[in-house]
Amino acid sequence: MHEQILWGLTAILALSAGAQWIAWKLKLPSILLLLTFGLVAGPVLGWIDPDKMLGDLLQPLVSIGVALILFEGGLTLKVRELRKVGGAVALLCTLAVAIAWGLGAAAAHWTLGMDWGMSLLLGAILVVTGPTVIIPLLRQVRPARKVASILKWEGIVNDPTGAILAVLVFEAISAGLEQQAVPFIAQKLAIAAVVGVGVGLAGATVMVLGIRRHWIPDAIESGVVLASVVTCFTISNHFAHESGLLAVTVMGIAMANQPFARVAEIARFKESLGTLIVGILFILLSSRLGPDDFAALDWHVGLFVAIMIVVVRPLTIFASTVGTSLTWPQRWFVACMAPRGIIAAAVASVFSLRLAESGVENAGQIATVVFAMIVATIVVYGLGANPLAKALGVGQKGVGTILIAGSDPLARAVAGVLSKRSLDVRLVDTDRSNVRIASMAGLSARHGNILSQRTDEWLESAEVGMFLSMIPDDEANALATDRFAHELGRTNAYQLAPSGKRKGESSHEHIRGRILFGKEWTHERLIGLLEKEWAIKVTPLTEEFTYAKFRERSPESVSLFVLDEKSGWMKPLTHVAPVTPEAGQMLVSLVPPKKEEGTPEPAAAPERAG
Repeated sequence: MHEQILWGLTAILALSAGAQWIAWKLKLPSILLLLTFGLVAGPVLGWIDPDKMLGDLLQPLVSIGVALILFEGGLTLKVRELRKVGGAVALLCTLAVAIAWGLGAAAAHWTLGMDWGMSLLLGAILVVTGPTVIIPLLRQVRPARKVASILKWEGIVNDPTGAILAVLVFEAISAGLEQQAVPFIAQKLAIAAVVGVGVGLAGATVMVLGIRRHWIPDAIESGVVLASVVTCFTISNHFAHESGLLAVTVMGIAMANQPFARVAEIARFKESLGTLIVGILFILLSSRLGPDDFAALDWHVGLFVAIMIVVVRPLTIFASTVGTSLTWPQRWFVACMAPRGIIAAAVASVFSLRLAESGVENAGQIATVVFAMIVATIVVYGLGANPLAKALGVGQKGVGTILIAGSDPLARAVAGVLSKRSLDVRLVDTDRSNVRIASMAGLSARHGNILSQRTDEWLESAEVGMFLSMIPDDEANALATDRFAHELGRTNAYQLAPSGKRKGESSHEHIRGRILFGKEWTHERLIGLLEKEWAIKVTPLTEEFTYAKFRERSPESVSLFVLDEKSGWMKPLTHVAPVTPEAGQMLVSLVPPKKEEGTPEPAAAPERAG
């Protein structure tokens, strides 16, 4: 028996990791593959039976997993984002919830034939969106910062709200309070809000105090925070049922926005843990579906899902964003972005079990409909988000803002060339004289530390899509790139090669971003070339004058970037996963003075920077 359980747990972990890796490789939403793997391993092949394997532990483990996911989501929310979108977020987390609940319940009643009690329960479950799905989609689509902030806040804040609402609807139905359901739910929601917010703030205060005063050793800091999250979740649930999800979300938000203790490492640990938990939970929950659940899928379910996507979501958004600063294209994009994720799946699974225990007929229908909704919304929004963003003009153009750490002659030369190609380039440096020179040259430059909060505030209006760390100091490069690699993804964070003046210093194992241009091109070497009157030039490539011919004519040159001026696309050239410049693109390179003689034909002649 023990060996069977061990094999089951091993299969869950392997399938979770495998599904997410394949999804990354194929550039597909990971939840689609997680659901598929869970269905195959559970009802199809019978490898995994969560109820038999975990028994009564299943529900508590799922609840704790969801709590940790919401805490990690709270750590990603920055209160400063609300300065421009606070009104819209407030409406989407209050009025929109009520509208979506009512419209969803009506759709369930008229299309699925559910009684009003079950319809209200299903509508409450589906008011949530999925941050575990939305955030990866936002990274892929890269919409305007305002739109991204709204969708992120809505997804994370509405998850505990929807879960609590579903619990209260269930309690009202179980107590036979259909007639007094609204006042009952309003009263309980207020109590849950007070308890959840209070416990969450208290938990955050204790942890921040412990971290700030070094009461917690670094080696066990993440473990202590993990235990405190579960403790706050349990305590809050004790005083107000299901308020624990709100408590851990508030705790995460409070810890992320306080200025007293650094929680970056905790956030990174929780992000990795959250990814693992999402995979495990989806495998577990989807493998619980059985033949009866599939038998419930018919055209009524398809009609309900279509109405939720095409009618309910747009009506909810347009009705609740009247009077906000959102433009019509932005409202349309928000209206067409509401994928459901792990919270909806977990809550639906729990209530299907409770309804079945209460003897409710067709109790599994809720889980079936919710999983159908999850699959449909992930497919529709996952495949349609990018084309829609381009059609509405709410996506970032090209690579977005290019942020460069440094403003010395090397950084200024690079920024000058890129900015003349209609790219938005910004420089940040601690050297006031260099910043002053950059500003006088017409570049967007700011004095400050690349890691400071003031720099973050300066960048609020920017849609940073790529980070280049070109500071002379190797350690500063590594720290800065590490920070932006976490925010932008490691494929969009670059740093100059370390100088390695002393053996073992700035080893490649500690580099957090991709190396710009090549391992041999350190800041010292590149600056040395500029001092010898090498120049950064832009060369248009054609079918006749290819990159290979350019290399033949200028073998000593250093290839820096390849860009497409029309689309705003730009890519640094590195020694890892190199990009071969093609005809129609432009090559940015550092060339020696002697190459100014015998330049190519006029159509392909390099243009000198500055």
